[in-house]
Amino acid sequence: MRILLITILITFSNLAIAQEPWPKATKNWRESPNLSMYLHSVPAFCSFSADPRSKKIDWKKKFGRGMTWGNHYCYAQIKMPICREYFGNHKIACLKAQTEGFTYWINHVEPNFKLLPFIYLGYGDLLTEIGDTNQAIIQYKNVLKKNKKYIKAYQGLIDSYIKIGALKEAEVTVNTALKIKKTKSLIKQQQKIDKLLSSH
Repeated sequence: MRILLITILITFSNLAIAQEPWPKATKNWRESPNLSMYLHSVPAFCSFSADPRSKKIDWKKKFGRGMTWGNHYCYAQIKMPICREYFGNHKIACLKAQTEGFTYWINHVEPNFKLLPFIYLGYGDLLTEIGDTNQAIIQYKNVLKKNKKYIKAYQGLIDSYIKIGALKEAEVTVNTALKIKKTKSLIKQQQKIDKLLSSH
């Protein structure tokens, strides 16, 4: 057992040594051996997306002038999977660096930009992954200010409330969401909240 543990530790140590620093890896994303996989993970509206719709649709015509600044978001989207190849503080620092892709786009578009709920949701999810739950809550609320029926935003908000122990807020939010649409995920969240509330 001890030999196995030492072998695992040596393997991870060697991987950490072999892995280049994340700022260099994200800067040189085009040289990554996993590039084709990354290109499939970005939305179709990103110019380098592997999605066949990428070149066929006039995204500015579809969503408006705000698409001009979407490249910052797109670069963040392709770098985030690279960040996830790192561990601990390196991973968090790398992911934090990608928040600029979201904030830049948000700060440059008009308040009625069609994709704002989508961007806010992604930003909330990224903040959740980083561990900044309070800021994630703000972003999920921003989604719902723009689109009161965005179920994924309710789910993110409910999980965030549970995480910080705001169970009453979570209960109100899940009940509001269930009136819009009864999904399996929401029902599971409701059951989790009920269980937590009954144990208090």
